[in-house]
Amino acid sequence: MKKVTLKIFVVIVVALIIGGTHLLYSTTLLHRNLKELVTIADRVFIGKCISVQGTEVQLSGGKIYATEYTFEVSESLKGSVGDVITFRQYGLSKPKQVGDELMYYGKIPAMPTYNENEAYMLFLGRDSKLGLTSPVGLFQGAFSIQQDNYGRQVAVNGIFNRGLFKDMDASEIQGLNLTQSEQRFVTKTSGPLFLHDFVSVVKKHVKTYK
Repeated sequence: MKKVTLKIFVVIVVALIIGGTHLLYSTTLLHRNLKELVTIADRVFIGKCISVQGTEVQLSGGKIYATEYTFEVSESLKGSVGDVITFRQYGLSKPKQVGDELMYYGKIPAMPTYNENEAYMLFLGRDSKLGLTSPVGLFQGAFSIQQDNYGRQVAVNGIFNRGLFKDMDASEIQGLNLTQSEQRFVTKTSGPLFLHDFVSVVKKHVKTYK
């Protein structure tokens, strides 16, 4: 199966001085379909962001900035998630004044941020040794829950759900025991997804591929 690589190049400059050396990482972001989001994710949940706080993570010889998010969970779809979950992501959600004439932005391209009082469905990876995490595929694994023009709840990720069901063959679809409406649902190539149907399809993926 051919792996699709999104034309997104993420360059991360970590402002750490370890042995006097600045670390520079460059990477490409692989496209992830729903099956991959589910299988790689450690936790999948729907919730409302109730707190956004900038914080620091101390390292030997330096520190990095992160953002601590707290969510009120309305539905847990995979993993150990309670009524409230708090996690940390690398980078800041907004600039931080670190000197009289110096602002630290700390924003990674493709890393999603979350606004207080807004709802999301997140596919979070495991916490790192530093206690940091991020959605699988970065903004591919973070779905904003919105209302369409008719008041229906829909879910949209950072690439407008493009290719979310790519590379799903007939046998996989059959193995998920999807309803007829859900089978039509997974033929979409992009665009908002009705939340009710999306949650049902995610649950069936979790049951099949956990």
